[in-house]
Amino acid sequence: MDFFSVMGFAGSLFSAAAQVERGREIRRQKEAEAAQLEQERRQAEINTLQQHNDLLAELDRAEDVNTATFGFLNRDDDNSVAAFNAAQSAISDRDVRRIDAQGLYASEQLRLRSVGALRAGRAAERSANLNAMSTIFSGAYKSSQTGSL
Repeated sequence: MDFFSVMGFAGSLFSAAAQVERGREIRRQKEAEAAQLEQERRQAEINTLQQHNDLLAELDRAEDVNTATFGFLNRDDDNSVAAFNAAQSAISDRDVRRIDAQGLYASEQLRLRSVGALRAGRAAERSANLNAMSTIFSGAYKSSQTGSL
């Protein structure tokens, strides 16, 4: 067994170790990316709830102003006031549903990106492990061809 054959096989082992470590690092990076996406998803859900609540509070304020204004004009028992308030509520309900749906879509999109990042990290690690095994087998084969093993 000559020195250079042993060094060639050792080089294959070191190369395999580097490939495994690279795969692990990619997986760790993808896990960090997934955690960031999950945090963004939770923040998007909070923002959606805040927009939802802000819109409902705005509707309440508008109804109070309308009631006061129509009361000042002595029209607070008028049917047109009830119709106006009903129309405002319908518009507000539609806007709240739209905000909720947009928030749900954004949250789901971030969740899917997070799942994809985790899957990509696991795939990178598996690929690196397989490449490392291939490198070791290739190094062993080359060493056997030179008669060092």
